[in-house]
Amino acid sequence: SLGNLKELSLSGSENLSEFPNLSKVTNLEKLYLDNCYRLVTVPSSIQSLDKLTELSMEKCLRLQSLPTNVDLKSLKFLSLIGCEGLRCFPRISRSVESLYLDHTSV
Repeated sequence: SLGNLKELSLSGSENLSEFPNLSKVTNLEKLYLDNCYRLVTVPSSIQSLDKLTELSMEKCLRLQSLPTNVDLKSLKFLSLIGCEGLRCFPRISRSVESLYLDHTSV
């Protein structure tokens, strides 16, 4: 079981085109998906990661959007640096303390 997993890095997974199903990783606090060049969207199921404090998706060049209905109440750090395909940015949680949008179209 991955229920106790607190940190997951899939950075550099160049062939990852769909967001992984993380519904069973309920204690996940840190998720790194940097340089996942084929990743296009993030599903609203990310909402189930209510303990997530850090989300880094740097240089996901094809990433176009984030779900609009997601409020990750524990999220403090969000980095989307270099996500050149990102066109719109949804409302984010008020708990976010560090937000990086360098080299995006936002």
